[in-house]
Amino acid sequence: INLYNDIQEKIQKSQQILIIGGGPVGIELAGEIATDYPEKHITIVHSQKTLLQPNIYNEKIYKNIQEQLEKLHINIILNDRIELLNNHYINYIEEKQTFITKNNKINITADLTFICTGAHINNRSLLNSSLKSKINPETGRIIVNNYLQIDGYNNIFAIGDICDKEEKFAFLANRQAEYVAKIIQLI
Repeated sequence: INLYNDIQEKIQKSQQILIIGGGPVGIELAGEIATDYPEKHITIVHSQKTLLQPNIYNEKIYKNIQEQLEKLHINIILNDRIELLNNHYINYIEEKQTFITKNNKINITADLTFICTGAHINNRSLLNSSLKSKINPETGRIIVNNYLQIDGYNNIFAIGDICDKEEKFAFLANRQAEYVAKIIQLI
């Protein structure tokens, strides 16, 4: 509760809020802040062509979400990213800073910045194993085939956030688990 109250106080004191990441957490946070504090200047910077993860939902859903946020006067910058110089920030940066987007070189000044870029994969145990060569160096995720098997290992599967598939939602991981369970029964 103390953390919640602390962040609430920081939001109240801030005028320019930057949210890095336009996934579910970033969208919800922006909407909540804009609803409670309509006088705040809020910007979302998201690296994809649409908010959320592209190619999962119907195009109308992406459009509707963006329109709802724009009605709340939230500035949305897509297909761009902010590179943080210090990786030690975990959830937010409370010091006033000016950021420059990587692709379009847009200057964004914020006195409160929330980092909502998603989970970081804990693959340390795999880096010291025979599966090290099966890790995508760009994403840190295990490369799998269409059957969710690790290449060269017919009896080892990877599902959920650790596998190198686009879908990263819990309900999809459950579907992956059901699918793999059926394959294992057939083996």
